[in-house]
Amino acid sequence: MSGYLLRRLLGAVPLLLGAATLVFLLVHLVPGDPVRLMLGAGARDSDVSEFRNRLGLDRPIGEQYLRFVGGLIRGDLGTSLHYQDPVGALLRERLPSTVRLAAATLLVALLAAVPAGLLAAVRPGGWWDRLSTAIASLALAMPSFWLGPLLVLLFSIRLRWLPVSGSEAPGALVLPAATLAFPIASLLARLLCVSVRDQAAAAYVTAARARGLGRASALLHAVRNAIGPVVTMVGLQTGSLLTGAILTETIFAWPGLGRLLVRAITYRDYPLVEGCVLAFAIIYMLANLACDAVRVALDPRLARP
Repeated sequence: MSGYLLRRLLGAVPLLLGAATLVFLLVHLVPGDPVRLMLGAGARDSDVSEFRNRLGLDRPIGEQYLRFVGGLIRGDLGTSLHYQDPVGALLRERLPSTVRLAAATLLVALLAAVPAGLLAAVRPGGWWDRLSTAIASLALAMPSFWLGPLLVLLFSIRLRWLPVSGSEAPGALVLPAATLAFPIASLLARLLCVSVRDQAAAAYVTAARARGLGRASALLHAVRNAIGPVVTMVGLQTGSLLTGAILTETIFAWPGLGRLLVRAITYRDYPLVEGCVLAFAIIYMLANLACDAVRVALDPRLARP
């Protein structure tokens, strides 16, 4: 398995370079002058030119790109134009909050999805199966920027059970995690339900039942083989989780990478935008690598070249 994971890590290097290149080009194509934003509309042209020269923004884009890639190789992401702090330090400061939110979201989603999916799979066509299907359709149709404020209105303003925003107050993690977990849990529950039904109808389960194996034991074997697609979907949903976190962290004033990225885009802070997007890409690839490791542990045949 170690060889398989090593091949996956080596394969992630060109993907990260491609993501860094793409975000570098897109950021530099966005209209707006970061120097003007920093110095204000009343700044003199000579001051703007001098500051732009000091930041290296007056150099050809090819030279700026080579400096950017060289910094990545050295582990130097540059200095934030707005905060005037190293980008790496800003990312390390905000990363724990984003990881905490993502971990809480996945935990809530799995705790809700596994029992819901199994109950729906045990009784196909039952009331719980129909209800979970309706809830999943509703959850997938609700964007986080609509669900988040709705939860705030209900649980924070009307019922006063939970704080509106921030990360310090007790229970501050509940609403942002629930906002992100609701659609993910619904999708995982339906996928688990369908996967368990497919496995329960497989020939090996029928043969096991014919040999006298109990229904519960046969269903347990089906569940074990049905987990693989769910694990894969968890890794794929990490991308949706990170995308949703950008809006959710802004709605709930959560001090994570998503909110930092929104501010960086607002201030046209090129190095910080590039650093945030690169951090999201690394988190996404590591999450998929971890899911692949779980799948290989469940089925070692997947590690074969």
